[in-house]
Amino acid sequence: MSAGKMDRSYFDEKKEYAIEGIDQANRTASLVVGMLSSWSYDVPNIIDPGAVHEHLQVAKSQLDGTRTNFEKVRWASANTDLDFDAWLRANGCSDLVRP
Repeated sequence: MSAGKMDRSYFDEKKEYAIEGIDQANRTASLVVGMLSSWSYDVPNIIDPGAVHEHLQVAKSQLDGTRTNFEKVRWASANTDLDFDAWLRANGCSDLVRP
């Protein structure tokens, strides 16, 4: 392990989480695609708009988690002395910093 780098197992774990997060968000988005595909101009009330928004919010949350894990992968492999929040800010991802 180089100075400033995280352990490889941390890198591998966060990389796997990022991949799983994309898969989960893809499955959630597929549910919305199915809902929207069944929508008809002639039957506009066939889908529940609340369910569509709920699934889209879940997908957004899943993607935000994936972005966080992606940045953890980058951070783990970088030779840096920055803590994770500082890393996020320095790399244009300050929206991912948790209060």
